Amino acid sequence: MAVEPTIQLPSRYALQRVLGGNDDIYPFLELGTLEMFTFDDDFEGGTIKVGYTTTVSGAGSTALALVAGNTNGMARMESGTADAGRSAASRGLHLRGELNAGIAVRMQLSAITSVKAEIGFNDALAPAGGIVNVKATPSFTATDGCCWIIDTTNNANWEGLGVQNGTAATTIAAAIAPVAATYEWLVIALNGTTAHYMRLNTDGKLTYGPTAQTNAVRAAIDLTPWIMVQARTGSANRQFDIDRMFVWQRRTVADP
Repeated sequence: MAVEPTIQLPSRYALQRVLGGNDDIYPFLELGTLEMFTFDDDFEGGTIKVGYTTTVSGAGSTALALVAGNTNGMARMESGTADAGRSAASRGLHLRGELNAGIAVRMQLSAITSVKAEIGFNDALAPAGGIVNVKATPSFTATDGCCWIIDTTNNANWEGLGVQNGTAATTIAAAIAPVAATYEWLVIALNGTTAHYMRLNTDGKLTYGPTAQTNAVRAAIDLTPWIMVQARTGSANRQFDIDRMFVWQRRTVADP
């Protein structure tokens, strides 16, 4: 009599039985389990996927749209030329720190002058501004949110800013200077109220982090993945190109 093969479902429970939750490889393998929510956009095909909320403001600003002729797919937003003109995109309010939400974006800016850009988590789909109002002495439009931000009215570096229930977290002064028209990865991984910031170069090599920012957001607040580009005073149009966006979180808070 033939013996039925053992069917091992790709679950977090099975993974913990094999590896335990503290093995270095566990977080990588966890992304492939049944209990993980993931959204992966390579920006290929004929049109932007259904589900994005896009907002534009100012002369010449353009919403997130696919750009034809790119081998691996690519989308673009443009700030336009108006002072504080902007373009932003979000996608549903369903991500939480208590579910270990994360976002990774491979992107590039057309120029590193007269520009503000944000990548991270926001608590509103289409706010009047970005997550951050003023970068230098942080003030926020969001009540809860965290992001990688560059704002050349302050300096030309990526830094990590967070706000928890209206209170600013300690800035992650990463001093990462992006290069115009050069792709890089910017990553934020939440763990409860803490945000972990990482940066990878164009080839995917980790060059910064993970660096933790405590009290970055409230753990049980619904957040959206967020990308934005904004023109600054006297700015020419600034393009924000996105090669890939990957978002994830656990489906349940408790461990199996």
